[in-house]
Amino acid sequence: QKLVFEKCSSQYEKEEIKKNLAKKPKKTQVLLMFWKYFFLLRDFRRVFWYTLFRSFFLRNIMKLLTKRIGILGHGVEGKSLAHFFQDRRIRDLKIYDEKQGEFPNFDEISDRDVLFRSPGVSPRHPKLQSFSGKIMGSLDLFLQLCPTKKVIGITGTKGKGTVSTLIARMFEEANDTVFLAGNIGTPFFDALPNIRTRDVTILELSSFQLWDAQQSPNIAVLLGISEDHLEVHDDFEDYIDAKKNIYLHQKSGGKVIFDADCPLVSKLMDEQNEGRGVPVSLEKEYNYGAFLRGENLIWKDEEENEDII
Repeated sequence: QKLVFEKCSSQYEKEEIKKNLAKKPKKTQVLLMFWKYFFLLRDFRRVFWYTLFRSFFLRNIMKLLTKRIGILGHGVEGKSLAHFFQDRRIRDLKIYDEKQGEFPNFDEISDRDVLFRSPGVSPRHPKLQSFSGKIMGSLDLFLQLCPTKKVIGITGTKGKGTVSTLIARMFEEANDTVFLAGNIGTPFFDALPNIRTRDVTILELSSFQLWDAQQSPNIAVLLGISEDHLEVHDDFEDYIDAKKNIYLHQKSGGKVIFDADCPLVSKLMDEQNEGRGVPVSLEKEYNYGAFLRGENLIWKDEEENEDII
């Protein structure tokens, strides 16, 4: 058409050729329209989920705006929570720190609606026994507000820091955005404002953080348990009960990846008997889970299909 246009002498014919040149092939028009609506739909979906999360997030924060809040303990986690509240204009906020000689008597905390307990403060502290308001740990609030469902909590007596770091590195190798928080890495509420719905959050959790937890991460990793921190916990049973909170409050679909070579942990999983346990063993083969066979680490799914990891 361009060649004809150059040789054409009639103005009318030239105008017709221009119109034809300006027309896009039907296939091209369809493709352009497809991509146009694809990107519009993608942007709408992002806005929808972002708005839904923001409304949920703000609704929970708005509930706290009307509350009189106290923070017990002003260590790393207490400071992180205090800054989070202050940034969101929660004004009726008091901070108490026993290490600084400022732990309140009952008269001083009786006007608070909610007390947030730092890990270093026991939920059984004598001065808290008569408190009529709500006492909760930072973990529960974090899990309520966290926008992603990809939350993995790790606890155990030894090795939880190493395992948390290894899991985080695996997700990073898969090009996921990962936040390592809790007892290692970033405090909960320093990380929270930056977490998006598609991100992965790894939480290393001590018995002190789990002590009075009423919520559990969707995926829990329970390493071996042995006697520890008995100078703080009432007894070994109290310590075990704290560790169990990493999975006790999971919702439907939650999973517990556990050290099947630890007799105590295996017993706990047998007791819960809800099909959530995923055993990991170096000593024994299982019908479901991960185990060592020779020099190979084997993964067997619920249908007993095997893969070498």
